[in-house]
Amino acid sequence: MGAIASGGVRVLNDRVVAGLRWSQQDLEAATLAQQQVLESQEAAYRGDRPPLGWWTTR
Repeated sequence: MGAIASGGVRVLNDRVVAGLRWSQQDLEAATLAQQQVLESQEAAYRGDRPPLGWWTTR
């Protein structure tokens, strides 16, 4: 159906979403649930370290 990423990024496959026939409310609820999972995983993996940006170099 799509993907989410840190920073509130969400990319949806419109054809898949249309095929699901979900309401906008259902789609938002699914996004929120997965965002909570992502944030929990980030906290577990990262701990107190700040996130790395794609612009970070060694």
